Amino acid sequence: MWYEEKFYKYTIGIILVLLIILLLYLTFPFFAPILWFIAAIFLPVLFSAFLYYVFRPLVNFVERWIPRYLAILVVYLLAVVVVSIIFLIFVPQLIETVTNISPDKIESMNQRFNDILAKLKSYIPISNVPLIENVVVSYLPKINQFLYQLSINMVTTLAGIAISLALTPFVLFFFLRDDSLFAKSVLRFVPPQFISEVESILQDIDSTLSNFILAQLTLAGIIGIFLLIGYMIIGLPHSASLAIFAMIFYVIPFLGTFIAIIPALIVALTISFWMALKVILVMFIAHFIEANILTPRLMSQRLQIHPLTIIFLLLAAGSLYGIFGLLLVTPTYAILKVIVWNIYKIWKLHNNVAKGKASIEEANVEEMK
Repeated sequence: MWYEEKFYKYTIGIILVLLIILLLYLTFPFFAPILWFIAAIFLPVLFSAFLYYVFRPLVNFVERWIPRYLAILVVYLLAVVVVSIIFLIFVPQLIETVTNISPDKIESMNQRFNDILAKLKSYIPISNVPLIENVVVSYLPKINQFLYQLSINMVTTLAGIAISLALTPFVLFFFLRDDSLFAKSVLRFVPPQFISEVESILQDIDSTLSNFILAQLTLAGIIGIFLLIGYMIIGLPHSASLAIFAMIFYVIPFLGTFIAIIPALIVALTISFWMALKVILVMFIAHFIEANILTPRLMSQRLQIHPLTIIFLLLAAGSLYGIFGLLLVTPTYAILKVIVWNIYKIWKLHNNVAKGKASIEEANVEEMK
């Protein structure tokens, strides 16, 4: 019959998918409270999932000698020691630098801006230089207020992150203790004849996420070393502490770039306007290398995705969904690719079985050849 042809089956399937999307859109207000609840727990779960892949190899290694829950506590203790050392080195230096911002330094910066504008007038005969001068000079007295507001915003943001981080160790503990709980929960709802295929998909997803996080850690380490060298070349004080801070936040894709520059920029502004420009230049070069060279190459090698695909994904996700799109597009695409590819392989295997193969295992052997 005509309705049994592939064209009509695919057409009906597409129409049903579009109707489901429309239904979800129309019923969104009714599900808004549930979505807000999910959003509230999303950040701790996201942090926990990230740290799960960071800590899991260490926990598995320590578990060779002691029970798993003790291995988790040992790894926690090591993490606390490392984080404490970093904060003891970095935070006092940053606080000292920010508190040393005095009105004299602000006035000195105003004078430097005026000197720059005077040189600009003498060398570049542009008619609108007075307008530029008026605009810049009018904003210079507000620089102290800007730095204060910037510090307040940083504290507010870090407070929100701290609340999520406070829940993270508890969620992470259960992730690490019940290592295969998620997979077992999913497999409970899978028919017996599909268990081996679904296990393969879950293993591929696990490997994909692990590779993504390993690539992100590698990227953060490379950028941290680059920034350390750059800060030392331009003579920025506390270069090591600022580079470590940047390296930690560079683990967060794209969003970390903007957080990482704030302390370095504050320190640079206490020295001179030119030092701030040098810091911006170093960060710009680092971001350019990260976005156009390191990220495409590392992600393509770890996730088996072409660099151009990653670049196009980032452009589209950034335009459509902003920061969250940039954060999630690469791992989401990698997971969807794994799922679609595995479903395609399963479909081919079952087609081979339907055509006369004795079993899925024999069809799988045929596929591997």
